[in-house]
Amino acid sequence: MANTTTPRIIDYYNSLRKKEDDPVFELCYDIYPEHQRDDVQDDAWRSKVISHLIIFGQLNPIVYHKVVRNDVTYYESLDGKQRSLAIKKLLDDEFRFVAQNENSDMLRECNRKYFSQWPVKYQTKFKTISIPVTLYDYEMDEDSKSLFFNNLQYTKKTKVGEVLNAYGN
Repeated sequence: MANTTTPRIIDYYNSLRKKEDDPVFELCYDIYPEHQRDDVQDDAWRSKVISHLIIFGQLNPIVYHKVVRNDVTYYESLDGKQRSLAIKKLLDDEFRFVAQNENSDMLRECNRKYFSQWPVKYQTKFKTISIPVTLYDYEMDEDSKSLFFNNLQYTKKTKVGEVLNAYGN
């Protein structure tokens, strides 16, 4: 069974296992499981994710499954590691945010700045955005994880016209 929660970004961040070498801790979100690829996105991509969060206040769900090891219960990432890293790296001042546009005061005042340089009111606003986190309450075996990934990646190929029409005028 899966349940979706909506923690605030700061609460989600505080529950993340921050580094691959860090031990997991009770009820943490582990974004470094063996089956997940490394950090593959660049700062431009991360900035697009952050811009989307600021503009729309929304993010696609980040998905985990429950794992129990050595009497520690935690959640292992199934989908959303790169989005999670965008949030983590922003809050850790690991990249300078570059807004996709400057259509709001927040985007204008935070553009081309590290998070610690953002005005406090916008730091607070960003940290309190809620994001969806889907938690499977059981541990998936390798076959289930494989099926999960294969189904997640399955999409019907579209024609160029369909893609263009999706964007409208």
